[in-house]
Amino acid sequence: MTMQYVLEFHKSSFTMYFFLPNAKDGLPALLNKVSSESGFIDRHLPHTKVEVNRLIIPKFKIRFQFDASNVLRELGLVSIFSGGQLFVSSFFHKSFIESDFVADHPFLFVIRENKTGVLLFTAQILNPSS
Repeated sequence: MTMQYVLEFHKSSFTMYFFLPNAKDGLPALLNKVSSESGFIDRHLPHTKVEVNRLIIPKFKIRFQFDASNVLRELGLVSIFSGGQLFVSSFFHKSFIESDFVADHPFLFVIRENKTGVLLFTAQILNPSS
């Protein structure tokens, strides 16, 4: 089904997991399983450590940003935007990830908080060669 690679950040509470489909065109099927099968990620995480002699991760960068002001207002956080003596005019969220992972076809990766198991970030790399 998929090959899984795990990159643990030592002395950290986060782990990055890479899911590389065996088939070069297997990412859509993998994404379908991740989104439709409850607990798919948890069931496919490694339960024991396996020593890997060589793991090369290609460079890739992901950047994302959006104006979170309306989302915060919809969640009920309106007083900071009210325009008193001290107020917030807008709230922007920006994140980026830079990493290396050698793959010759599309793959999925997730970043998970170890204590709670919450997935903090999920992304797909469609063209690992660029």
